[in-house]
Amino acid sequence: MGVSNGLKRLNFLWKPSLKLFCPKCLAVFGAVCVCDKTCAQKCDINLEVEVLNQNDGTPINDAIVSTQNEDHEIKNSNQGTTIIEKICPGNLQLTISHPHYEVYLSQYSIDSDQTLKIELIRKAIELNAVNIEQFLHRSQSQTLSEKILTQSQIDAYAHQNISDALSTLSGVSMIRLGNEISKPIIHGMYGSRVAIVADGHRLSDQEWGADHSPSIDLNAFQGVQLLKGVSTLKYGGDTSGGIIILNQSIVKPIDSLYGSVSIVGSSNGLGGSLASRIIKSYPNGFHFKINGSYKKTRDLIAPDYTLSNTASSRQNVGIHIAKKTMSNSWEFTGSVFQNEIGILRAAHTGNVRDLIIAINRNRPWLIEDPTFEINSPSQMVTHYSALGKYSKRFDSTSKLNLLYGFQHNRRKEFDIRRAGRSRIPSLHLRLITQNISIDYDWFSKGFWHFNLGTTIELQDNEAVPGTGVSPLIPDYFKYKMGSYISSTYKKNNDLIFELGARLDYDHLDVKKFYQLKDWENRKYNEKYSHFEIRKTASSQILTNPELDFWSLAVNSGVYKNFKSNISIGFNYILSQRAPNVAELFSDGLHHSLATIEQGNLELPKESVHKTLIDINKNSGKLQWGITPYVTLAKNYIYLQPIGTITTIRGAFPVWEYLSSDAQFWGVDADLEYKFKSNMIYQSTVSFVAANESKTKNPLIDIPPFSLNQRMNYRTKSDFSFQVTSDWVAKQSRYPETTFKSSYIQDGQFVQTEINLTSPVKSYHLLGLEIRKKFINKENLSIESRLGVRNLMNLSYREYLNRLRYFSDDIGRTIELQFQIDF
Repeated sequence: MGVSNGLKRLNFLWKPSLKLFCPKCLAVFGAVCVCDKTCAQKCDINLEVEVLNQNDGTPINDAIVSTQNEDHEIKNSNQGTTIIEKICPGNLQLTISHPHYEVYLSQYSIDSDQTLKIELIRKAIELNAVNIEQFLHRSQSQTLSEKILTQSQIDAYAHQNISDALSTLSGVSMIRLGNEISKPIIHGMYGSRVAIVADGHRLSDQEWGADHSPSIDLNAFQGVQLLKGVSTLKYGGDTSGGIIILNQSIVKPIDSLYGSVSIVGSSNGLGGSLASRIIKSYPNGFHFKINGSYKKTRDLIAPDYTLSNTASSRQNVGIHIAKKTMSNSWEFTGSVFQNEIGILRAAHTGNVRDLIIAINRNRPWLIEDPTFEINSPSQMVTHYSALGKYSKRFDSTSKLNLLYGFQHNRRKEFDIRRAGRSRIPSLHLRLITQNISIDYDWFSKGFWHFNLGTTIELQDNEAVPGTGVSPLIPDYFKYKMGSYISSTYKKNNDLIFELGARLDYDHLDVKKFYQLKDWENRKYNEKYSHFEIRKTASSQILTNPELDFWSLAVNSGVYKNFKSNISIGFNYILSQRAPNVAELFSDGLHHSLATIEQGNLELPKESVHKTLIDINKNSGKLQWGITPYVTLAKNYIYLQPIGTITTIRGAFPVWEYLSSDAQFWGVDADLEYKFKSNMIYQSTVSFVAANESKTKNPLIDIPPFSLNQRMNYRTKSDFSFQVTSDWVAKQSRYPETTFKSSYIQDGQFVQTEINLTSPVKSYHLLGLEIRKKFINKENLSIESRLGVRNLMNLSYREYLNRLRYFSDDIGRTIELQFQIDF
């Protein structure tokens, strides 16, 4: 029973009885009673009240603590503590209120000085018996504004993946392989420079390729944050791009059963998805959650033709069990995620001539009728995850967190092979990752908050034998250990300082075969002869490189809020990153990308110095934010095309990992204007540029300028209408990587030029979204959503889509969704 219901019942009991008595008589009688009690006893008891957030145990500032009849009403201090003096012995009714928390009301028997620890429940938006905190995030960065996705935004991307949802935020773009495979780019950086953290656990999968979507289901979470700055040190010092935090919903300690179902049908791909979750909670803080999703689509459609072999299938199931109390809490999360995706058949060619023709033609060389069947080339990823956490609170100012995580990622890539071997994977990798972290969080006397922790990661990768192909990524064992400390000084909400540092040690133990010719041509035999084990009869050499890297990360920030409702945050970030296994040891055909990739054993660690300023106005009809930034990178590692090669499996572009000093600069901007309370205009602007420091040549795979606009109108009858406009400019800054290639035509050698970095033209996409609630009762809500992407069915190609050489992007897509909350 909630507090409000309890107060109603108290009023119901008292009001009828008061009518039976004379008000004046009651007043006289009450005065005599009070005098009789207070005159006979000493009122010298002091009561200390500590007000805490029930979710994380942090002190709550500015809460109003009052006793019955408002004899005492005091606003607590910045550390959440209130001292009430001169209390008389006996029963005391205590009321605690705060604009962002539920009202607390209880009665205590007081006979001596004592301390009370009171936990308040964060206010929630009541949505048909589902209690969801407004943004489902605990603010982690004090000196930078945090970008967030709300529950309604997440629901709108139930049929898409996490990268599509994140791309709606300023400063976030995507690198793609077709439509179903994508990963986020933040301020021009992607891959291992951008980490995804789910329930406090960093996702570990084969993240090295542009074709590797995160192995996670967005439907399993109810909140998304994009973090930069000091708060990222807890999860790693190598995240110069930023960290994406995925949050579970906050569950109240009440006896309740609720859930939701999302059903989506899509015209493009003639498929759909189903996602569901159910939550059961109890008053003692115990709760469990079960969630699952399934998606199936056939070949996607461009405006003028079918994108043959782009069907996909995705499923996920997970369970979350937890018990959270004031003194300690524990939780367990387990999930299984599987994704099978067809790769555009026209991206794989048989020789250099066909490759050149495929790149230069306007339509794919192979167009077939759409089907749900997934043929080679394709990829299948299965990700198992288990997480256990335990937290112990020693007092109102300190907390210890322990975490153990286990992840098993299995990746298979299928190529077009002869003799019926297409269903034997050409690449089969098994990656097992274990994480242990210890984190201590405490408030010191005054206005300081500290966070200290240690993390250990053990990672074992096996290139599973039986593929008949040399593995792109070799067997390796990785050990990583890091320690960090961060501090925040916050005297008030107008001036805040943050400072943190992290030190990491990486050890790589690799077993890899090199072609003896390549080993000698690169002079590895002179520099790394101590890695050699033996030479084979097939002109290969087995090596055992063991590499060690030390990495330092330092983050600092200051935040100032002015009376004009304008705030300014300044941050400096030093991030160092050891080169990953793919950058060092890739060697062979990357089937999903249809490219040959070559690693570089001599790559040094990468160092990034980043400075950004965050200026915001968050009140009034017009609200805006602007974030300019400058990044100086030493030994920045990137993948760039260097030529073509013909193998027994076809002709493919060759890409090599290189490193160079580089400069990045850019700006993100957000604007919101409220014409009326129910009509809002929003826009985001993102611009980033990057050059090599010495040559001043632009870097590859840098997002072009983009402008995204939204106009939303909502009526009081639970109806909303939104028009979207997404304009992406032509990338005018790109590296010139033209190279010559030869092929035989009509018995003669023909030489031609290939440019794999030339930009595509600009494009402008329109869309709309209509939402309508048909049922909006206390325990049941049904909302429909009709969304249209690429409304005008425009033919276009994305600069950051690796398959742009072979086909257009998908055409008009109509989605019909029903969201049921119960």
